[in-house]
Amino acid sequence: MVRLLNSLINRYLYYAIVGYRKLISKYTGRDCIYPVTCSQFALDLLNDNSKSVVHSLKVIFKRIKGCKVLHIVKDSPTEWHAINGVGETLSTDSLNDRMKSNIENILNRK
Repeated sequence: MVRLLNSLINRYLYYAIVGYRKLISKYTGRDCIYPVTCSQFALDLLNDNSKSVVHSLKVIFKRIKGCKVLHIVKDSPTEWHAINGVGETLSTDSLNDRMKSNIENILNRK
């Protein structure tokens, strides 16, 4: 019974996210900082039925909360890292190309 309920809620959330992507996402004006968008990350997680809905939602909400760069830390003249919305250190490899380019443009302004 619990597995069935878990599966039903996962499907509902899955289709809610698909609807968000088709109907709302393009109007929000935000770009995800990660190479895999937060909505795709959520869909991938919800497709993994080995996880409970509660676990999936915790991970998804943490990802969404962290989907912003709060600080940029310059480690040397050529190297830097970012701090996301939940205080995690993000290497340049964990950011999408557009975000890396935007940060490098900010750092190179004089």
